Amino acid sequence: MVKTVTSIYTVCFIAISLLFSGCKKDGSGTHYFELIAAENAEALPNGNFLVGWIRASENSSVQIIPVEMDEPYMYWVQWKLKKTDINFDGYTDIGVFQHGGAKWGRIFFWLYDPETKQFYRNSLTEQISKLTPDHFWTDPNTKQIKITEFYGTTLTEYAYQFNDGHLNLIESSVIFQNGEQVRPMQSIPRTESFQDTLPPNIDTCPILYNQILKAK
Repeated sequence: MVKTVTSIYTVCFIAISLLFSGCKKDGSGTHYFELIAAENAEALPNGNFLVGWIRASENSSVQIIPVEMDEPYMYWVQWKLKKTDINFDGYTDIGVFQHGGAKWGRIFFWLYDPETKQFYRNSLTEQISKLTPDHFWTDPNTKQIKITEFYGTTLTEYAYQFNDGHLNLIESSVIFQNGEQVRPMQSIPRTESFQDTLPPNIDTCPILYNQILKAK
């Protein structure tokens, strides 16, 4: 009975989300995501671990995206899906988290290609996956990728730009030095991981996903 009621609420929620998502009524351009954790992490020849897959569906098209991380981190599904435009092309990109500690982690992104309607990785996403941010966000006005990062008790804000295939550090500013505040922390934009409001020119609306958790 409980499962039946839960299913009804889920269906209603999806229907309401689609209604207010701004996507086309015929469903085109709407992506449905399933985050699938592997039963066990598989060591790969490149030194990474296969920890699961993202199933991205758009109408009859389905893309299975392998999720690789540099550690056998099996709890990435519980952190849901991060959605933001990291290359500032007007389309929403997707990412997943690998938490390394209380104050740092990694984010593995895939860019969206509006021509093929597929998600892919490149040198930008590879370089971002090497960062260890406490918080990650983008500034569409300056076209900069920004992070805060802890080193001991020192918190620093870094700003990057992507040029000629490289993620270049533009500036950095210390916020806390040895636990003492040096400058006010600027407002960090909140990035939603569910039900984004997307501009009308975006033809991918990744607002819905279903978390597939390993049965306990």
